Amino acid sequence: MIPISLTIKGLYSYQESQTIEFDRLIEGQLFGIFGSVGSGKSSILEAISFALYGETERLNQRDNRNYNMMNLKSDDLLIDFKFRNFDDEEYRFIVRGKRNGKDFTKVNTFDRSTYKYANGEWLPLEHTSAESILGLSYENFRRTIIIPQGKFQEFLQLGDKARTDMLKEIFNLNKYEFFYQTASLERKNNENLQNLIGQLSHYDNLIKEVIDEKEIEVHQLKEELDLKKLHLLAEEKLYQVQLKQKKLYDDRASYQQQLDLLLESGLDIEQLDKKVQDYEYCQLHFKSKLERKAEIEASIKKQRDSLDESLRLFNECSTELESLTKEQEGIESEYKNQEKYRELAIDYKHILSLIQIKVDEEKLKKRIEEGQIYVDKEAKEREVVENKLVALKTKNQELKASLPDLNILSDLRAWFFKKEHLDQLIKNYEGKLTDLNEKAKVTASTIQQQLTHPLLKDVDSGVSPNYHREQVLRLREHYRGKHREVQGAIDQYTLQVKLGEFSSQLNDGEPCVLCGSIHHPEPLKADNVLAHLENATTHLEELRGIDESLERLLADLSHLLYEEQIILQQIASIKQQLEQENLAKLEHEKAFIWTDYSSQKPELVDSAVKQTDKIQAEIKAIEKEITDHETLLLQKNADYDRYRNAVNGFEIQLVGKSTEFLTLERQLKSLSFEDHQQVSEADLRLKIEELYANIESVKERFEAFAEKQKVLTNQKITLSERINSSKRFISENDQLLQRLEIELTNDLAQSPYSDFEQIQLILKESIDLVSIRKRIIDHKQQVFAIQQRLSQLHDVLGDRVFNEEAFLSLETGLNELKNQLESIHSNYVRESELLKKNKQDYDKKVLLEKEYEKLQHRALNINTLKQLFKGSGFVSYISTVYLQNLCHAANNRFYKLTRQQLRLEVTDKNDFQVRDFLNNGKVRNVKTLSGGQTFQASLSLALALAESVQQQNKSNQNFFFLDEGFGSLDKESLQIAFETLKSLRKENRIVGIISHVEELQQEIDVFLTIVNDPFTGSKITGNWE
Repeated sequence: MIPISLTIKGLYSYQESQTIEFDRLIEGQLFGIFGSVGSGKSSILEAISFALYGETERLNQRDNRNYNMMNLKSDDLLIDFKFRNFDDEEYRFIVRGKRNGKDFTKVNTFDRSTYKYANGEWLPLEHTSAESILGLSYENFRRTIIIPQGKFQEFLQLGDKARTDMLKEIFNLNKYEFFYQTASLERKNNENLQNLIGQLSHYDNLIKEVIDEKEIEVHQLKEELDLKKLHLLAEEKLYQVQLKQKKLYDDRASYQQQLDLLLESGLDIEQLDKKVQDYEYCQLHFKSKLERKAEIEASIKKQRDSLDESLRLFNECSTELESLTKEQEGIESEYKNQEKYRELAIDYKHILSLIQIKVDEEKLKKRIEEGQIYVDKEAKEREVVENKLVALKTKNQELKASLPDLNILSDLRAWFFKKEHLDQLIKNYEGKLTDLNEKAKVTASTIQQQLTHPLLKDVDSGVSPNYHREQVLRLREHYRGKHREVQGAIDQYTLQVKLGEFSSQLNDGEPCVLCGSIHHPEPLKADNVLAHLENATTHLEELRGIDESLERLLADLSHLLYEEQIILQQIASIKQQLEQENLAKLEHEKAFIWTDYSSQKPELVDSAVKQTDKIQAEIKAIEKEITDHETLLLQKNADYDRYRNAVNGFEIQLVGKSTEFLTLERQLKSLSFEDHQQVSEADLRLKIEELYANIESVKERFEAFAEKQKVLTNQKITLSERINSSKRFISENDQLLQRLEIELTNDLAQSPYSDFEQIQLILKESIDLVSIRKRIIDHKQQVFAIQQRLSQLHDVLGDRVFNEEAFLSLETGLNELKNQLESIHSNYVRESELLKKNKQDYDKKVLLEKEYEKLQHRALNINTLKQLFKGSGFVSYISTVYLQNLCHAANNRFYKLTRQQLRLEVTDKNDFQVRDFLNNGKVRNVKTLSGGQTFQASLSLALALAESVQQQNKSNQNFFFLDEGFGSLDKESLQIAFETLKSLRKENRIVGIISHVEELQQEIDVFLTIVNDPFTGSKITGNWE
């Protein structure tokens, strides 16, 4: 993963939007991010992790993460991270958050989105986690790419299972996990075997002899069935001839019976026809006119009743209108006097306001008198404070004039302090020089004593600075060459043993459980290599012991050489510094220029300083008192202005009240203020209420009278129109009724009926004309049709007679023959199907038995493979190889970082241990390493792991971050670690360092600086800007 850009807003200390473009940083390959503690450095890594995985180091969901991650001065959050993956595709992860507008402590769920750059635009992806893109879980991402605070040592101190799981995920070691595949194959094979056993159990009684006997029996049934079918065909032809003749005789008897019944019901049909004719005549000539006559008579009666009611209401309305007219004159007279009463009520209101103004004027006059007393009091107190302040300022000026020159005293104190410091430095350097000369002699003697070791008996003594180191290195390289040759042979022997165990299980024609091939043209044949392997292993242990001894000797020698060089450098440095300090002391003594003081009497300066401190204390006390009085004076001025302004305000209000009084007094029309100023407020308000009540009462009465008169007038007009309309309607309908009665009388005279009562009786009957007419027609048609059919049957049959007994005997014999044929056919079908099924089952049984033999043989082979891959043994073996390769790659750096003193090793349990060459090559737990040594080991493993990830992903460049991993190193270890990081540029790596260590900032060419401003939040700037 190579980062392209990162935008942060509203996250932790980042209040405003900040963007990092990584192209300038990546060009330098080694870059830094620096800032003080709390500036927001680690927040950059948390932003990247949270955008990619939705996880952070500091907070989880239980910590109310959304609220605590968002900057307290921000209402929204944004993380926008773009990067290029090892497949050279660009991806973009965006996180947005917003604070609830009503509840500050509530932050809504963050919105997460993922994009991929294709065809010039960002296309959205369904998933929002980077695990499927990067091929790393969050835990392994922070172990290999972004290593946060406190997690740098995690890979070194992980347990066997956790470290193996991590290597499985990073290097996809699960592809070597064949146990589950083998177990799955075994389970499927066993299921198939059990299935075959179950299927074969159904065919235990199925043999070839039983099937042959059944075949003969079916053939005999077939011959018997064919004979019965021929007999049945002849009998059925004879039966069909007799059946047709019987049907003709039965039809003639049935038709004759139906005709007799229809002729008997003919009289009822004639009477029904006469009744229908009478009903249709009355309906045509009388029904509509009689119904119309009844409707007109009912309408006339209803209209006469309505006319009587309208006349009654009209008379009542006229009487009430005459009564209202008499009352109209009195109400109108009272309504005209309302304006006079309204003016009188307004005058009373003005008098009330004038009385209140007089009361307010008296109150204001009293407040003005009382306020003037406070104004005079504050003016006197202010004058006292001003006089005291003048006296204090005068005294303060006098004390300041008596002070000595403070600059001279300060220079004198600095001169004496520096002199004391120089004397102490010279003394310390002389003591250190003596100690270092003694240590140099001891170190040279120890180096010469190393040549007594048996392995170094042929090595000559050398001289400083390297002594015999080059000779020992050549000797060790000689033994290492032998070591590599033996190790190569052991790897070859081990591989042959492992592969030989697997290939021995392969048989030609049987499928391989891994590739599925059934052809094995050249299977591996393992030779008898166990003896060679044992001899090579013993020889390797001997060479390893020699290498460890030489490594310890080199480590001891390197340590002693380094210690001697350090001591010599320190001696030269201290001599130079001692000389410089002596010169500095002489120059310092020449710089004493104060004639009033002596360079040998520092007590004079101390006395002058004490006197100055005393005067300054007095000045400070007086200045505090001056400040207090100035504050008091400001308070007095404020009090005086407040009281003065209040009195002025009362006076202005008094003038306004007087003006308001004169204006209201001039507005009086009917009353005068002098006549009513002694009247109580309650009496005045009562008078006003009575006037307004009288006005309202008269108004309501007048409006009610007018409304009632209007309603009655409209009602009288409506009733008059209704009466005239009713009279017209009655007259018109009387004429229509007379004409209708004349028409009915003429129709009765022309009809076959004597009176209207006979006609009403006929019309009252409920007759369904359609159905009755259909019944009459159907009866006539049925009689005609049956007579025609009887005539036809008589022509066909003539005088012939049907023999019923012979027909029944023939029918009975035919049914018995059918039953016999059906029974024989059923037996034949059943036995044929059973024979067919037995043949199919027998063929299937033969195939199942062959398949069962194959599966049994396959089960034996699968069990052999399962034992080989049991307990993830093969994966553990591969994981151990990967871990040893990582350890070997890490030692190339760790050994140099520790000055050939320490080396990492992997135990049989896949745990790390350290071989200490300063202690005769003894091994110890990695937890015993110091803080600096732990960092060196963690750094070496992190670089080796990153290198393996780069090779795994086949990427041209690799990138990872280190956050605060350098604080535990001394200056020299820090320099070595930094030189290691700088050397990574040659390996095409990109390394980002986050730290507050100032020495690193001086060594890195390209870096970002982060400053946390208390008002605007964290700001990011590049050193090139």
